[in-house]
Amino acid sequence: AGAREKGGEERAMRWWGGVSRALRARAGAGKRLPRRGDGGHGPKEEVYNEPGGLLFGEEPLKPGEKRKWEDWELPYYTFLVGGGILYVIGLVSKPGPEIEQWAREEVIIRHKKLAEEQKAEREAKAAAAALTLAEEN
Repeated sequence: AGAREKGGEERAMRWWGGVSRALRARAGAGKRLPRRGDGGHGPKEEVYNEPGGLLFGEEPLKPGEKRKWEDWELPYYTFLVGGGILYVIGLVSKPGPEIEQWAREEVIIRHKKLAEEQKAEREAKAAAAALTLAEEN
């Protein structure tokens, strides 16, 4: 099993080496791609930034001093607030569930129509019965 794993590692290293060479050749002769070293094996160099207490490397402001906005901040906040307002307006003004609303209205219309038809039919039967009764007398 150990020999098989070692052979697999060697094949992978050869494959990655070929990919790396192809990328370097494609990037151009004058440009060099950074090398990763031993492919991620072995001891790694730890990168540690000592905490300095400064957020994004900005120096703390003196009392009474205001922070100057960057160029991107005004349009960013403007579009952020504008987008939020449009989103709320869109949610408030969106139509209800259309198919259910339509179906509810259609049922009401059909019930009214059916009630009118039944009422007209009862009146017609009553009139016919009254006419029949009048003819008999």
